[in-house]
Amino acid sequence: MTDEKKEMKSAPPPSKLVPVLMGGVVIGFIGATPFLDFLNCFCCAGVIFGGFLAVVLYKDKLTPDMPPLKSSDGVILGVLAGLAGSVFEVFLQWVYYFAFDTMSIESLLNLFKEFDPEMATELNQFIGILDALYFSPIYYVALVKVNIIFGLIGGLIGSAVYKPKRDQLIRL
Repeated sequence: MTDEKKEMKSAPPPSKLVPVLMGGVVIGFIGATPFLDFLNCFCCAGVIFGGFLAVVLYKDKLTPDMPPLKSSDGVILGVLAGLAGSVFEVFLQWVYYFAFDTMSIESLLNLFKEFDPEMATELNQFIGILDALYFSPIYYVALVKVNIIFGLIGGLIGSAVYKPKRDQLIRL
């Protein structure tokens, strides 16, 4: 009978796909949305939150007959959420850029042309430099690295918060 209990207790863990994608959507949305992206100025709080959220969503799927949450689960969820968040963030940034930034840049240049035409040409050159950096592969590599590192930190925090205590493991 003890063998039957062991077999019943070891149910497979739930899928990590949905928690990772949800955490990635949060990371991407916070990172790409203007003014909301300032959350990442506070030690990449938006990315950490996305990694943490992936762990919370995964923990909600766990049942008592499944293996408990481990730190390695938090690491995996955080890293994958950071990676998914990078992809989603780049996609949203391109959508925002092509939909809104060209209009706002043109209106800003027209405003400066009215007041100071010389400043408008300098601003146009500066915007050209920013565009070159923004569409540079170096930017995207750095974005992916930062999101993975801070997503991992969020996943570790989530696994530390939701990890079962030692006495709870003994009772199981």
